Amino acid sequence: MLTYTSLSMAGLLPPDGGGAVGGYPTPTPTVCPLCLAHRDDMMTLDCNHHFCKRCLNQRTDGNLLKCPSCDRLMDLHDHGLEGLQGGSNYLINNILSLVSMPGDSLHPSALISTASTNLSNTSQTLSWSIESSETRCQLCRLDISASRYCVGCKMSLCSGCIATHQHDQSSIIQQLAPPLDQRAVHLHHSYCSTHHHETLDFCCKHCTQAVCRKCVLQEHIGHTILRLSEAADEFKKMMPSIVQDLKTKGDCVNNILTQVEHGIESIDNRAKTVGGEVQSCIRANILALEDKERELLLQVENVRKTKRDILVSQKSQLNLVKNHLVEAASMVINAQQAQHHTELVNIEQGLQKLVSKIQGDINQLNICHEDDYIEFTLRDHPLRSSISQLGAIHSGISSRHTTASGHGVYCAIVGKYAKFMVTCRNHCNKKIARPREAVDVKIYGPDASPVTVECVTKSDGVCHYQYCPLTTGTYIVSIQVRGRHIGESPMKVKVRKRRNYFNIGDSDHQIGTDGEQEGQLCRPWGICCDPYGNIIVADRSNNRVQIFNADGSYKLKFGETGTALGQFNRPASVAVNSLNHIIVTDKDNHRIQVFTSEGKFLHSFGERGSMNGQLHYPWDVACNAEDRILVSDTRNHRIQLFSSAGIYLHKFSFHSPSHQRMQLPQPRGVCFTESGDILVTDFNKHKLMFLRYDLQVTPQTA
Repeated sequence: MLTYTSLSMAGLLPPDGGGAVGGYPTPTPTVCPLCLAHRDDMMTLDCNHHFCKRCLNQRTDGNLLKCPSCDRLMDLHDHGLEGLQGGSNYLINNILSLVSMPGDSLHPSALISTASTNLSNTSQTLSWSIESSETRCQLCRLDISASRYCVGCKMSLCSGCIATHQHDQSSIIQQLAPPLDQRAVHLHHSYCSTHHHETLDFCCKHCTQAVCRKCVLQEHIGHTILRLSEAADEFKKMMPSIVQDLKTKGDCVNNILTQVEHGIESIDNRAKTVGGEVQSCIRANILALEDKERELLLQVENVRKTKRDILVSQKSQLNLVKNHLVEAASMVINAQQAQHHTELVNIEQGLQKLVSKIQGDINQLNICHEDDYIEFTLRDHPLRSSISQLGAIHSGISSRHTTASGHGVYCAIVGKYAKFMVTCRNHCNKKIARPREAVDVKIYGPDASPVTVECVTKSDGVCHYQYCPLTTGTYIVSIQVRGRHIGESPMKVKVRKRRNYFNIGDSDHQIGTDGEQEGQLCRPWGICCDPYGNIIVADRSNNRVQIFNADGSYKLKFGETGTALGQFNRPASVAVNSLNHIIVTDKDNHRIQVFTSEGKFLHSFGERGSMNGQLHYPWDVACNAEDRILVSDTRNHRIQLFSSAGIYLHKFSFHSPSHQRMQLPQPRGVCFTESGDILVTDFNKHKLMFLRYDLQVTPQTA
């Protein structure tokens, strides 16, 4: 090991015992192992054990001093404690400063180089040597090299004393570590946060943290323990492989980044090209339309000119006839003023010819020779329809707009197929009828193992999937498009066992009696339970809703007779959504009302009528995992599906042409199955109807 002489000759120890070491600041005071106090008057004995000056004064007998640790007897001569080297803990601190230097600086050649530099700078001739000594056994004192170090007793042990030491200390769990390497002692001590006076000298590989000797004996028994220097050496050995691994990952990221940048550039270029194609196509059609426009307008002008010329000619002829009439009138006036019979006969002859001509012109011009009929008609298909079918932009599936719905992405039952559907949409948020790529759907069980998922059908851009979980727990449904998750993916699905209804026994107790008081009921209809076990009852003839605790005791009520918001006219059914909101079918008010769990009115939807979203005596209501609201619209002979906000979504109706074979004259009860499908009771047909979550008929209809 490096001794005081080797450090001093290397020029790393200043001769005056103070100041900085190799650019490192003077360390902070050290803890004395005897009084456990932070002291700045630490003394170093010849055996390399160090204690504070006060503790050593108490153990000095004249010029003799016995080491409190190894019992080595030392002669202080006439110098007393002041004659000890490193009287201010100089040796220990500067050894630690040396160890904190880069590893290459600890090599003997580096020490020699440093010493040579210092000698040349000071022009002094010194003789020096690097001494090497080994740690000796502190138990047998036979000057034997130690091979192990007891972290409990802080003693170095030879191979012969190890067994004896363990036998003598059988009541204490001992952990043996390799001999203390003087270089492993660090200048800047870090102290344990649990044992405040203990320095962190060791490293637990199991917990990957620095620990003190007491932590080793208490919290880290059985763990792999290394000295901090050994752990640091191991990490240094691992650094090249870590650097190489980081370099590999960096190259991978750079490659992906290059691909992404190329993809961005390619998208921009492709969009520019396709945009040019669109403009060319539209421009060509615009030119064709403009040509057609000119042709049609020319035809219109020709028709106008021809028709107008004919009527202008007719107008001229009629004006000529009008002049003839004026002439005839003038001849009649002249006849009245004639004096001779010959003159009268001549006027009569001319007048008859003129009147005859006028009559002939009138007979020829008695009707308008043209009308205003000019009409433009589209040939074949309407122009707008042709333009709408002129072209379309295809961009593939967009992960941002593609959605997943259905019971299977929220909850499932062990041993039963869970179903859901994925609606593929492009980057314009339009449904893709025939997507060119597939959606990557993966499902993982609670142990992260893959679960088989099957695509059942594909139609009009909607893919139907199903899977069958075999164990309970939380499953992960991952839906990706080109490595990017859609919407809420990945989604957590809670899978539970089937409920067992075969062990239902006799009635435990009953709730309510006939009456109008709190807790009393009058012709109660609908009933359900919320997630907290509270019992919610539609007290129909009392026109209110009552809530009971799980033990049947009365809790609260809300509602009264009327048509205002929050009032009821024969409430028929109740249901609870995931927000613990209460949905009530206000049957004779032809609407649905939504309340908080405390009975505070939130909103309502529906009114009397047969249009979409309107209701006519709604009977039953149910909610699914997506909080969609299903209503049996009894007198309209249909069921309707609404969003949680009451927005109309879809219907299944007796009047729908595609459903003529499935008559639904009197739907009453409705509910969602565990897989998200729909069950409807048909009161008049004495049957149940099974519908898919998209309100399509299934072959299971009873």
